[in-house]
Amino acid sequence: MTFRGGQQEILLGWERLVGVREGPNIRMSFDGGRVFYESPDLRLAAFGVVPVVPERGVFDDRGDARQAFPGKVLWGVYGVMPVKAVPGLHLDLYYLGLARKNAPFNSVVASHGRDGAVTVHQDVELLVAVLDPGQQRSHRLKPGRHGWLQLARRGASLNGTTLHVGDGAAISMEEVVEIKSLDHAEILLFDLA
Repeated sequence: MTFRGGQQEILLGWERLVGVREGPNIRMSFDGGRVFYESPDLRLAAFGVVPVVPERGVFDDRGDARQAFPGKVLWGVYGVMPVKAVPGLHLDLYYLGLARKNAPFNSVVASHGRDGAVTVHQDVELLVAVLDPGQQRSHRLKPGRHGWLQLARRGASLNGTTLHVGDGAAISMEEVVEIKSLDHAEILLFDLA
């Protein structure tokens, strides 16, 4: 068994989910720890890390409260074991978790194209939030604007009305949209003209 602590990059398996390859991933460094176990029949890694911001100098990378999701923590377990019935075949198993304190609405599509949002030439903004149970978010609609909320995962309440996975809600004549997560909710909010 091996423990590795400190700043590190993480790669798991073919690096499609977590890896250092530049193509499918954004290269990131993390502060944290990992534990490894390896035997002829099993390779296992468990980890808990937080992202850091690379700086120009040596040994001066740090956590960044200004990142899009401050308070982000990534943890998980990764294992590889041979499938004895098929020689040469291995089974990769993952469990990954991501915790975000104060997860804001993140603008992913907008007419303004700020903060990494994809630019569209329509008067619309698509906002996304992933909320832990009990977390709340609000969004202010400017006068004359409307909203559409789509609940992509689990449960949440919209201005006190409970919604379930797959539910959508039209929002008109509301100045503020108040959303409270009931259980690890993933929310899409369209701010429309």
